[in-house]
Amino acid sequence: MNMQLKDLVAGILNIEHQDIHEGLSPQVYPGWTSMKHIQLIAAIEETYKVKFTVREMKGLKNYAAFISALKSRGIGDEVLA
Repeated sequence: MNMQLKDLVAGILNIEHQDIHEGLSPQVYPGWTSMKHIQLIAAIEETYKVKFTVREMKGLKNYAAFISALKSRGIGDEVLA
């Protein structure tokens, strides 16, 4: 569980760490396709041992939403930085 969220996002979206910010979303980064979105959700669930409900998944529209969802499950800032 010590993998940084940014590392996960960078690897799946094939994006540089410095380009990852709270406003990052499919609307601002064309490489964030629907398939990549599903891969990202699955990787986050597996890495952090969480399960998102369908309702929660619908709300995961940007990087900030992923941070918020993980924080609500007690995932600490040390992996969300």
